Amino acid sequence: MKRRILWITFAITVLSIVVIVLLCNTVYYNKTVNDTHKYLETYMNYYDKSQGFSQQYATELSQKLNGARVTFIASDGMVVADSHNTSIVDTTHIDRQEVYDAMKSGEGFAVRKSDTVNADMAYYCLRQQDGSLVRISLLLDSSFNMFVQVLPVTLWFILVDVAISLAFSMLMVYYVLKPVRQMTEDAMIYPQIDTVYPELQPMADMMNKMKSEIALQIEQLNGEKELVEKAQQSKDEFIANVTHEMNTPLTSIKGYAELIGQGKLSDEQVNKFTRQIIVQSDRLSNLISCIINFGKLDTDDQPYEKVNVEKVVKDSVASLQPVASQRNIAISQTTEQVTVESTVDRVSQVVGNLITNAIKYNKDNGSITVCLKGGTNPSLTVSDSGIGISSENLPRIFDRFFTVDRSHNAQNHGFGLGLAAVKRICNKQGWKLSVTSTPDVGTTFVVEF
Repeated sequence: MKRRILWITFAITVLSIVVIVLLCNTVYYNKTVNDTHKYLETYMNYYDKSQGFSQQYATELSQKLNGARVTFIASDGMVVADSHNTSIVDTTHIDRQEVYDAMKSGEGFAVRKSDTVNADMAYYCLRQQDGSLVRISLLLDSSFNMFVQVLPVTLWFILVDVAISLAFSMLMVYYVLKPVRQMTEDAMIYPQIDTVYPELQPMADMMNKMKSEIALQIEQLNGEKELVEKAQQSKDEFIANVTHEMNTPLTSIKGYAELIGQGKLSDEQVNKFTRQIIVQSDRLSNLISCIINFGKLDTDDQPYEKVNVEKVVKDSVASLQPVASQRNIAISQTTEQVTVESTVDRVSQVVGNLITNAIKYNKDNGSITVCLKGGTNPSLTVSDSGIGISSENLPRIFDRFFTVDRSHNAQNHGFGLGLAAVKRICNKQGWKLSVTSTPDVGTTFVVEF
């Protein structure tokens, strides 16, 4: 995250510096050209037509004009004299822009590179009454040369910008992550947590509500030791899991950011660690979203409607088919017409989570069977040929944050809330949810509506 903030800050400021320098350079160059045009017009007033078009007068006039180049050109475009290069005498300059404009309209001005002196020059040419032409020119720095002259100052600005951007990114990362880290620490210590940041308030409220629910369960089960201990264990595991799930990406982000901040990494390593910081930041964001969405199940007061379960099943299979295809997992479905009183969102969560779970914990080249039966006892069955669930883990698969295989869960970016959400929705709807599983053979979930 620090690397990302650093690059964004650095890129914006460097781009601003370069744009400003280029704009100023362009404005200054255009002003220089305009001023040079005026100087040349003033210099032309020093020309004395009574002196003729001799080589000597061209040299004398050049000296009088502080070294400006003076060229006398006949009415047919042939050079008669030149103060700086006599070798062009008796050559035509009719193809020169300033000469062509002067012959046509009386005067001409042009800025170009001179092939004669191999430098950028500004030319001003004036037609005389007899049709002959007098041209006076001055050396002119090109726009590029002007930019090169200010380049050292620009580089110093960029170096200062790097230092400022680095300091700014470190402060930003520290102040962005500090409240999240503090909230996870407070969750382990205090019964209620709070935050002054509106963005984190939904998460704090959700954690407080979940902790309150667990505490209430403990009070209700005060006379039954086994149930009380289970509730306490659920509370501790919830807090520990939330803390673990949040601290894992935070620790990774902090570690990678510190390594990048040392400035001793290669570009390849920097890019690799930057991608990891982005991945861990997204994982932290997804965890917060999952917790918030899970908590909304209790406050969901949407009115019930008739939901076409068959359509939801087909839509869910279609949307998850690309994910399954990445591991060459085949999904087959048989459906019948089933309608229930619920909400499309709840039915979609149940179907989607069961199929997603079947994909995550399946084997490569495996299979998934989705069967929706209608009639008087409608039901949904999702079976997979995956890794299965051991008998000791089977009773806990609907617990929040519980995963059968931590390494497998991390690989698939799960948090153990999917089946817990399915269980909670089924309980709220009065649907019966059951599961059977055999290790290394597969798992089958059945929802009876």
